[in-house]
Amino acid sequence: MGMPKISANLSKDVALANKSLVTNGMISLTPDANASTLPLDLIMVLDVSGSMSGTGIQVVIDSVLYVQSMMSPEDRLAVITFNGSAQLHSSWVGKNGTISALTAGGGTNFGAAINELLNFLG
Repeated sequence: MGMPKISANLSKDVALANKSLVTNGMISLTPDANASTLPLDLIMVLDVSGSMSGTGIQVVIDSVLYVQSMMSPEDRLAVITFNGSAQLHSSWVGKNGTISALTAGGGTNFGAAINELLNFLG
């Protein structure tokens, strides 16, 4: 059985004073054409801090919905959100499951996100 190919692309614009930082990126995971498929358990850790307000949170929402639409019926998705604190937003949702609305606001606490992820993983 072959290994999947993973590629990452992140382009980061220059940060200007009093301007939004626009960052575009993509992670692509391509299965080996000869590999058998196993169910996927995917955990998304999402920044929903105030800096994500406006178009940022809409990109996050669209991305979550896109990932969910690409899942197979056996796959599961969990969502952890963070701003000044972190919380399990949705636990193991299937392809047709409902993910609660995402809103942006508050500070940014990466440490809380990591702790929540580790707690969720047990």
